[in-house]
Amino acid sequence: MELMRFPLHLPGWKNADNDGLSVIATDIGGTKTNLGWFVSENHKMVLKEEATYQSRDYSSFSDIIKDFIKNYKLELPDVLSIGVAGPVVDGKCITTNLPWSLDVSLLKNELRINRVEM
Repeated sequence: MELMRFPLHLPGWKNADNDGLSVIATDIGGTKTNLGWFVSENHKMVLKEEATYQSRDYSSFSDIIKDFIKNYKLELPDVLSIGVAGPVVDGKCITTNLPWSLDVSLLKNELRINRVEM
């Protein structure tokens, strides 16, 4: 297990309040999408699971998230943090190298995750 200082910018959350926080952190690329499941323990993020998916094998980003949760038997995270190449305006982004349109509000509803940051 890899220990990390809290690697994410989550407005309104303080490290002291984060123990038990679960996060799926993602990096979307035109070729591959990397995912990590982190849980905050003793004010540090601990990487519990990680995976790489071939982006073009999926019709949407949410399908990758669903597969990751299912394949690793994870609970829904407290936070989904998304790194994506392309401009994010009002919580929306059209990926530059994939035919995906990302919308924070739609992802929250579809994936049933209360906090989505992009």
